[in-house]
Amino acid sequence: MTDGEAVPAPSRLLWIAKANIILGIVSLIRCAPELLSIIPKGPKPAYYALAALDLLIAGIWLKCGLALKKNGRRALGFTAIGGAVIFSHSITSAIFVGGELLRGFSRNSSSDSMYFLMLSITGSRFLIYAIEFLFWPYALIVLLRAAGESEEKYPGDRRSVRLAMIAALLLGGLFHGIYFAGVFGR
Repeated sequence: MTDGEAVPAPSRLLWIAKANIILGIVSLIRCAPELLSIIPKGPKPAYYALAALDLLIAGIWLKCGLALKKNGRRALGFTAIGGAVIFSHSITSAIFVGGELLRGFSRNSSSDSMYFLMLSITGSRFLIYAIEFLFWPYALIVLLRAAGESEEKYPGDRRSVRLAMIAALLLGGLFHGIYFAGVFGR
């Protein structure tokens, strides 16, 4: 393969599968120190709801990667739906969680012992949200193109993957918006 040639779809799908597996594991690992440092301090119930959603999203990352690695093109629809839900999570998290954390920072001073703990947790959380926001648009485009490449063999595959993506993005955004509004009492 020369420098000017495109990478074949199966290797791009494998790359996305591996990235999903790695990022799912990283997301799960990121939650462990956070939970161990926050739970002894007796957080509000809203924190448990936020942590549960983060664990669920990490599981979706991992399952999308494993499904794509094991099943290849047959898992395009599942991975596209999962990716769209994760992408909508990154957007709504930035809006709701970001606003809530900014309010928390404005109430706490840098001399408070909780300030630095909150700062470290916020940093790792928003790093994951940023990765979600940057990774999934690219991955969804690759998945859509891969579905289009199999159009001769599976007519309507690209259209169904595109519709599933759009529906999952909209419904995921709606769900996350309602969930966060309930968690943060807005």
